[in-house]
Amino acid sequence: MYKAALFDLDGTLTESGEGIVKSVQYALEKLGIPTPDPRDLLCFVGPPLVKSFMKYFDLSREKADRGVDFYRERFGKIGIFENKLYPGVRGMLEDLKDRGYLLAIASSKPEDYILRILDYFEISSFFDVVTGSLMKGGRNSKTEVIEECLARLGMKKDRRLAVMVGDREHDMKGALDAGIDCIGVLYGYGEREELEKAGASHIAETVEDLRTCLLASFQAQDRPDPGPETDPTVPVKDDEGTPGGSDTEAPSTANQTPGVPDATDPEAGSLQSGGPDARDAQPGSLYGDLPLPERLRRQLDFALEIDKEKNIFRQTHLSGHGRNENDAEHAWHMAVMAWLLREYANEEVDISRVMLMCLIHDIVEIDAGDTYAYDQEGLATQKAREDAAKERIFSILPPEQKEELTAIFDEFEACETAESRFAHAMDNLQPLLLNNSNQGGDWRQHKVSAAQVYGRQKKTRMGSEELYRVTDSIIRKNIKEGNLLP
Repeated sequence: MYKAALFDLDGTLTESGEGIVKSVQYALEKLGIPTPDPRDLLCFVGPPLVKSFMKYFDLSREKADRGVDFYRERFGKIGIFENKLYPGVRGMLEDLKDRGYLLAIASSKPEDYILRILDYFEISSFFDVVTGSLMKGGRNSKTEVIEECLARLGMKKDRRLAVMVGDREHDMKGALDAGIDCIGVLYGYGEREELEKAGASHIAETVEDLRTCLLASFQAQDRPDPGPETDPTVPVKDDEGTPGGSDTEAPSTANQTPGVPDATDPEAGSLQSGGPDARDAQPGSLYGDLPLPERLRRQLDFALEIDKEKNIFRQTHLSGHGRNENDAEHAWHMAVMAWLLREYANEEVDISRVMLMCLIHDIVEIDAGDTYAYDQEGLATQKAREDAAKERIFSILPPEQKEELTAIFDEFEACETAESRFAHAMDNLQPLLLNNSNQGGDWRQHKVSAAQVYGRQKKTRMGSEELYRVTDSIIRKNIKEGNLLP
């Protein structure tokens, strides 16, 4: 008897073969590999992409990762919508929610793709939890996805009440490894022999068979107490899938999550009392027993993730010969400076946008690490490292906030707007002030020349002529004092 149903996406809820196959063909062409018959590429539907590229085309891991990147060039724009719901899926989800099931997605596809697909088909509201892989690291296997999904549902201790539904062997094996039952469906991309061999508890030939099986197996009970089952020191992340992950993958009042007040009840009130957002909420095991809406959970996850910026230390030391400053201190310092010194910007600026640029510009260094301004070898690989980090970290957010912060980050990097030019002036002036206050200690340690510092301060001049005059005076002073090589 089950209380929660975890669904795979591709081949289980959606018929996604066309978009996946065409995107694999696109990737193979980019790699210079002859493309086989499209029917021979249906094996890519479901399993992690990078593993499929390696398995079916004997590619190295490096070349397979390039294949994944090429795949996403097409899939994220076109292939994601070459897709359709299997007939009967919407009605089945409605019936399961009416009965009281907790419903979740547990797919190897990146979470950002999953959310876009669910929104596209207007079925997001049926799911209490959406779990997928991460774009740049983590959740490399179906078992890891299922374990994360159970944690978010608060059911790691009551996993016997959950069942996985999928169409391929890796869905079945992932479920068995996680200690839960699994139902295989034959209307997707797997075969009966494949599913039975992988350990399927039951085989459903049609969506109607699946609906009947799940409804007959429902066990009503109170939501289990999640308890201290997840490590509170590890932030929960949801980002689009890993290189080892896969890209191939209005309820009525009866649709309540058990234990959550009716969202249509005018007395329900706020989220704390199970208000309107509670209908789409999930139990936040990391945040206590309160069911959290998916959007809020992602925002809190991001807030925890960026706390790691406090552990990234820069070459620059704090004033007064203190320790090395960390990235978060640098960002806070220059954001406050931007507000204080806004009157010296060459052009009128939106100071709130400038401050946000200052605050987020180094978040990517959580993954990419700090690159010293005068380290030529490190600078050569900086953009690639930071692009990968940007995608992973900002993908933790809800899609529209990811898009907004990515745009602000990219605007800062391009340095083409008045706001970005003034933000760069702060980014250059702040460490210069600290170095000067410490009698050029960091410059002397790294044997930095005046020409190198002047080269960096060109962007300061683009943002503020007045502040550039200050930096010029400081540089000349340190040349005289022997802190900068002439």
